Amino acid sequence: MLEGDRPPELKIAAAQVLGELRPKDAAVVKLLERQLQGGATFLARPLLVALAGIRSAAAIRVLVDQLARTEHADVAAHLLAEIGAPAAAALEAAFPAAGPEARNRIVGILGRAADPAAQRVLELALLDPELGRRAGESLLQNHVGNLSKKDATAFKSRLTRHLRDHLPPQSTAAVLRLLARLDPAGSRANLIRHAGPEFPSMVRSAALEALAEVHLTPKQAVLLLPLLDDVDEVNVAEPAIAVLNRVEHWPPEAVPALRAGLASRRPRLRRFALQAASRAGDPALVAPLLEHLDAADPREQELALAALGANEAAFEPLLKALVAERSPERARRLTAAVVAHRAQLDDAALRSLVEKGARQLAAKDPRGEILLDCAVRARADFAAPLVVDKAVRLRRQRKLPEARALLAFLASGDQLDAEGRYQLALTSLLIDAANGAAHGRDAQTEHGDATMGHLAILVREGFTTAERLCKEQMLRPDDLLRVGRHFSTGVGEERRFAAELLHHLAHKHGKKRAGEEALQTLRAESL
Repeated sequence: MLEGDRPPELKIAAAQVLGELRPKDAAVVKLLERQLQGGATFLARPLLVALAGIRSAAAIRVLVDQLARTEHADVAAHLLAEIGAPAAAALEAAFPAAGPEARNRIVGILGRAADPAAQRVLELALLDPELGRRAGESLLQNHVGNLSKKDATAFKSRLTRHLRDHLPPQSTAAVLRLLARLDPAGSRANLIRHAGPEFPSMVRSAALEALAEVHLTPKQAVLLLPLLDDVDEVNVAEPAIAVLNRVEHWPPEAVPALRAGLASRRPRLRRFALQAASRAGDPALVAPLLEHLDAADPREQELALAALGANEAAFEPLLKALVAERSPERARRLTAAVVAHRAQLDDAALRSLVEKGARQLAAKDPRGEILLDCAVRARADFAAPLVVDKAVRLRRQRKLPEARALLAFLASGDQLDAEGRYQLALTSLLIDAANGAAHGRDAQTEHGDATMGHLAILVREGFTTAERLCKEQMLRPDDLLRVGRHFSTGVGEERRFAAELLHHLAHKHGKKRAGEEALQTLRAESL
C-alpha cells in the first residue's frame, strides 16, 4: 500500500500500522527508507514515526541519517530522544563524521540517555568549542551522579589529561566544572590555578564558580585574595568575593590584603573586607575598623561593629574609645561592640563605667546613660546593684534628683529588684517632700501619684515597706503622714500598711501635729 499510486490517507495508514506491528523484516525498513527518500512531504512524519516504532538497529540508523537533513532533522531528533539508550550506539558511530548541526542535535539527544555510549559522545563533545558548554551541562545534570566510584575516578583522570591540552576556553570551563563535581577537594589546586590572570575570563569565571561549592583551606583562600583587585569585576573580582565570603577563618597572611580592602574605594570590596575581618581577629585590623564606625554607609558601620565585637584584641581600644567619645551617636555604636566583649569586662572596669556614667547623667549629659547602659548590658547581675548603691549614696548626700535619675534608668530597662524599687519610691517621696507635697500640695498629676504607685506595688508584693519607712531617718513625720493618709482609704494589704504607718506616728509622735493627725485618721477610717 505504500508503493504505487495510492491515496495519501491509505499510505499514512499503512505507515502507522507498520509502526504498531513493529515487523523485524529488514525489507520493511528498506521500504520505509525508500519512501522517505522519494516520498511526498505529507508522508515523512508517519514514516519516521513508523521507523521509531520498529526500533531495530537498521531503523535507528535511518533515523540517525535524517539528522543531517534539515527538513526531517527535528522530527528525527525528537523520536531518537524518545528511544533513548537503544539509539546511543548508532548516534555514537555517527557523531565523528556528522556536521555541526547534526552534532549539536546528537548532544541534545544523548544528554539524558543513561548509556555509556552517550557519556562517551558527550565527553568527546566537551572538546568542541561549540558544544563544550552544552555537553558539560548534560554530564553534570544527568551522568556524573550515576557513575560508580571506579568510573568516576577514570573519568576524572581523563578530564585532568584534557586540561593539559590546549583546549578552547568553553571546553576548559566545562571540564573545570565537572572536576569540581567529581572531586571537590582534589580539584582545588586546578581550580585555583585556572582562576589566575593568564587564563581567559570565561575560564577564570568557571573556575571561581566551581570554587564557590568547594571548601578552601585558609592558605588556599589567601592565594585568591589578589583577584579582588582584578580589573574584570564581573567575571573575576565579584565571583572571587562570593568564594572568599565562605572562608571561616583567615590566617595572619591575609591581613595585609584585608587592610587594603578596608581602604578600597569599591564599596563591594570594602564590605567584603569588613565581613572577612570578623573572621580574622588580628590586632592590626582594629584601627581601620574603628575608622569605619564613621562610614557614610550604615551597613558598613554595622559590619565594622560586628568585626570589632569578634576581635578579642579590640576590647581595650574599644573601651578607651567609648569612655573618651564625645559624640552620643558614635558612643552608642561603640557600646554594641564593647558589650560583645563582656567576658573581658572585669569588676574594676564596670565600676569605672558606672561612676563615670553616673557623673555624666547627673550633669544631664546623654553619654552618661550610654555608659550605664553598656555596663548593665554587659553584666547586669553585677552592674545593676552598683548603680543602686551609687543612687543610695547620692540620696544620703541629699542629691535626690541625681539619685532618682539613676534608679529611673534601671527601672526603664526592668533592671530593678524589690530593693531597688524601694529605693526609687523612697527617693521619689523625699523629692516630693522637698517640692512641698508633704505640706498640702499633692504631687498627683492626671496620670496619678507616681510615688504612691511605686509604694503600692511594693505593698502588694509583700515587701516590708512600712517597717523600712518607719526606720528611715531622712523621712519626716509629715512624709509618713502623707503616705498613711493616701493608703488609709485602700483595701486589704494597702489598708493594713496605712494602719501600721499611722499607729507608728501616733505612738512615736503623739504630741506633734503629725501624730495627732495620724490618730484622727485612724479613728476616722476605723483603723
